[in-house]
Amino acid sequence: MASQQIASAQPSTAFDRIPAEIWRQIAQALPANSLSNFVLSSRNFYKCANPHLYRTLHFFGTSKSKKEAAKAAILQESCFGVHRAQSWLFHSDHSSSINYIRAFLKTITANPELRSHITGASFEWDDTANAQDILIAKRCLELLKPLLSLLRLALPDFDTKFAITSNVTFLEIVYPDEKLINDYYDDNRYDVDLHEGLRDNVYSIFCIPTLRHLSIKYARTWHAFNPLPPTSDSRVGTSNIISLSLPGTVPLSRDLKEILTWPKALRYIYHENVRGNSNFFQDNGTEQVTSPEVFIQGLNTQRHAIEELIYNNEEDCCGQDETTFGTALREFIHLKRLAVSRDSLVGDGVNEEPQPLHETLPPNLEEAWIQLDSGDTYDDRQQSFLKQGLQGIAMNKEQCCPSLKNLVLWQIEAQYGVYPKNEYRAEAGRILNALNLVSTFQEVGIRLDFTFGNPTKFGASNLMN
Repeated sequence: MASQQIASAQPSTAFDRIPAEIWRQIAQALPANSLSNFVLSSRNFYKCANPHLYRTLHFFGTSKSKKEAAKAAILQESCFGVHRAQSWLFHSDHSSSINYIRAFLKTITANPELRSHITGASFEWDDTANAQDILIAKRCLELLKPLLSLLRLALPDFDTKFAITSNVTFLEIVYPDEKLINDYYDDNRYDVDLHEGLRDNVYSIFCIPTLRHLSIKYARTWHAFNPLPPTSDSRVGTSNIISLSLPGTVPLSRDLKEILTWPKALRYIYHENVRGNSNFFQDNGTEQVTSPEVFIQGLNTQRHAIEELIYNNEEDCCGQDETTFGTALREFIHLKRLAVSRDSLVGDGVNEEPQPLHETLPPNLEEAWIQLDSGDTYDDRQQSFLKQGLQGIAMNKEQCCPSLKNLVLWQIEAQYGVYPKNEYRAEAGRILNALNLVSTFQEVGIRLDFTFGNPTKFGASNLMN
């Protein structure tokens, strides 16, 4: 009793006189990594701020020894084709980590009020994750499903049954591997039912009503569906997906060409051909070599919707043909951001005079990343053609792409191997100086730059609502 009287007699601090509603607003504005320290500061802070720790959550299931490396790899892949404002779903700075999935299930089961504060979540696991933890994670999702406005799932396999039962907004899924694809061929015996089953499974993913962003990883064939009759178009324009990411895939063939007709309006697409002989697989030799012309023709049904296109056709060990996009991109009237190799736009000028570069660009382009090969930067004749093409963009900006503000030239690495970071910067500066076009572009309101490495987070940094 005496201690209570002493405590009550102590004068209140300025913090004590701040209304609880103000603290709740402060807690709501804090990032997750600061909020976890905030709730430990006092009992009052814990009481008003703890529910905000649960507003956005992420769970990553994997073996402990591989956790950080796997998380970094998945996070990097997830950056393509994902809206920046929603990337907090899998970013530890903006969402709270579920470290013990069993304890988390117990907490949200016992506290419906706490559960009601959860509005966004990211759940992912790889093939090293504990099987029991995955089952518990799925039980958590069953409880949260009615409450989540945004849900990201990253699955290590082609688990369509689980995906379609979740109100998922972002989905990363691995296409059937070589063994599963071979099952469809059954010793080269064409089985219509099996092939139709694969098409139906893929289509069921596209038909998830809440799904907007889909990543299909590591597809090793786009030639597994059975051919459709010419009049069969019941799936065309039936999917709500607005962004499609295809990392580590093979060149476009008939399956992917059909898949690209399913979305009502595909706004963002990222296509990266698989690299390296050790990882490359094209089933039964049915796939074709990389062809920019075939790819852009396959994308033609979405030409009035596409706003961002990232097409990386470099390092394809099966080779590529000599075609380009030609003037096809001129019909992509909403295309604002483009990342593509130079040889997909125009030839290198070795065998014939290339088409003017500015005539290949979409009319409303705002930002372009053009990947160069070593000849573009180290061969005098080829560099001359490149410079001529770039000058054409500056001279014809108002006619070809009046909205263009940023043009970045890039290569994966330098001609003579990997340099230290500071030497890469110096080499990039040398190439820009050799082109001698920075001031020319500045005069027409375009920032010209050169860099080494992939256009990291290009999609995540620029996608718009």
